[in-house]
Amino acid sequence: MAVLATELSRGSRGRIAVAATLLLFGVVASGCVQQPGVDETPRPLTPSALEARRLTEMSLDLWEARTVRLQRISQRLRVAGRDVCVGAVAPVLRAAVQDISALPDALGDVARDRYGTDEGLVVLESFEAAPEGTDGLRSGDIIVALGGRATDAIPDLNRSLGSPVRIDLRRGGEPLTIEMDLAQGCRFPALLMRQDYVNAFADGEATRATTALMREFKDDTLLAMIIGHEMAHNLLGDVRARKGISGPRRESRADHVGIYLAVLGGFEVPESFDLYIQLQSDLDLIEKRNRSHPATVTRAARYRKTVQQIQEKREAGEPLLPEPE
Repeated sequence: MAVLATELSRGSRGRIAVAATLLLFGVVASGCVQQPGVDETPRPLTPSALEARRLTEMSLDLWEARTVRLQRISQRLRVAGRDVCVGAVAPVLRAAVQDISALPDALGDVARDRYGTDEGLVVLESFEAAPEGTDGLRSGDIIVALGGRATDAIPDLNRSLGSPVRIDLRRGGEPLTIEMDLAQGCRFPALLMRQDYVNAFADGEATRATTALMREFKDDTLLAMIIGHEMAHNLLGDVRARKGISGPRRESRADHVGIYLAVLGGFEVPESFDLYIQLQSDLDLIEKRNRSHPATVTRAARYRKTVQQIQEKREAGEPLLPEPE
């Protein structure tokens, strides 16, 4: 019995050894056979995914158009009103730019594909032609540095820059350096923010306008008056220090300075204050404005008085500067 068991044991070990050898041979042999490659071809999007992407692209188009309009109007006021903004003047890049990293998250993937990056300042539109023989900014340029210093946010444009200023950018994926003369103007840019609530406000550094405001107010003169009003808040320091100034008085003063800025920007503010009543009535209905703002009738009366002052100064050939408080 012991001999039989021994023989069986030997037989089992032999069969196991043979099986292991065959298994090892199979593994080695399989490595010698060309395996089919992994198909990395991207699968086509489903109809629903294609529609979602198309709608997102349309949303980005609309965001760009609103940003261009907002910054075009704002820059007219900023450059023309530089004498009003004494002590708060900075270089103004005569172009509409967007901080890519500040876009709404929902636009991120489409924006990355469109701009080729998810950071930097993309030029949406240049507001002035480059002098003959020079290479100015173009739509689609990605600004990466100003004056030799890296930049990825619009407030960086408020740095003290010489003229002409060196601008490092990427165009079509290739690095490029150009030099440009920058205009001087009020240092408060206008920025678009995503919010389904009609509003504009000053934060001490910039004017913020909501997407709902841009949607509701199609008239550029109305929009210029709103931007001028918020620029005035920044200029007057209303955001930083409000002690001793009541809300209505502060708003009234911003109305006065804002109208001057709009007129200096070349907007034909009408003699009648019907337009201003329309503006305030629309805001009252949509925003349900609080008591910090003067009543519509009071603001309309101040509007008429300011317009009369401007007309008198024009006739007398005097500088169009707001009257002191």
